[in-house]
Amino acid sequence: MSRDSRAFEGLLDGYFEGVLHAHPVFANYCGLRSGEGRLGQASPEFEASQHRVRVKTLKSLDAINPASLSPEQHLDRLALRSQLQRECEDFDRGRHRLDPSAVDGLLSLLLHELQRSEDEPRRAADNLRSVLRQTPRYLDESLQLLKRPEPVWARILEQTMEGLPSLFDAVRTTLGRIQPGQQDSSLIESAIRACRRYAAKALALQPAPAGSFAIGAEALSRRVRDQLGLDLSLGEIESLANGEAQRLGELLLQECRRFGRNKTAEEIIVEAREQWDPGADMLSVYRKETSRVAEAFREKEAVTFPRDETLEVRIVPEFMRHL
Repeated sequence: MSRDSRAFEGLLDGYFEGVLHAHPVFANYCGLRSGEGRLGQASPEFEASQHRVRVKTLKSLDAINPASLSPEQHLDRLALRSQLQRECEDFDRGRHRLDPSAVDGLLSLLLHELQRSEDEPRRAADNLRSVLRQTPRYLDESLQLLKRPEPVWARILEQTMEGLPSLFDAVRTTLGRIQPGQQDSSLIESAIRACRRYAAKALALQPAPAGSFAIGAEALSRRVRDQLGLDLSLGEIESLANGEAQRLGELLLQECRRFGRNKTAEEIIVEAREQWDPGADMLSVYRKETSRVAEAFREKEAVTFPRDETLEVRIVPEFMRHL
């Protein structure tokens, strides 16, 4: 391995190790126990420090001779540069001042731990309580970032708040089922108040101009090129998408003709659903069909299947059955 190759590997490892350390929620989602039960930081100072890390990493990347890298490292280099540029653009245009997504992120983390509770109840309960304790501090910090919420993202916050009671009821039920704690009720109520305080203050701010979420044609074209490998203009992409939609629509019509003239796909599905009798053990039917579809994809090599991972079909957890 050349000096530049070693330098690149060190840069790559160092950057992402730093990201996982600074963003424990990311680490948790990646399966690292070091990130469990932690919400991390969300202050303006923290965002600025992360931006400085990205800028420094880009400069270090520029100093590495790409001709010395292996083909695999080239792919990693392109992906890293694309991510850094995207995040720098978002910081420069002040996305963190426009997006009131802290409550949504919190609820997603709580849901992640609720799902964990099906297999590792004690571990999940510890993580849930830890997250609840940190919620008021985290949301108050996050509120400092907001200046003028983007209208579409503000509406998403309103919709998120509508689902707040259901999720916290699930947290309460899950903790009570696993191992009730004397402070559980106060922790949950404190977290709910923090969420409502965040939403009320965020929605009271003067909104940003409509469409502030837009990144512009030039940046969007580059992101499509970087992330999808399509060297096409936005107009060409739209034409391609419309053409594919038309092609698939025609294929769908051909399939529908097998079930009778002038029948729509919706009508065919409704009839099939009414006639379907899965028997007493629906779970086994779903498991068998899921395995059949997965095996068909595997045989056709239509998608990749990660090593050492399994695909399981389970009964919907109790806390999600009302959804």
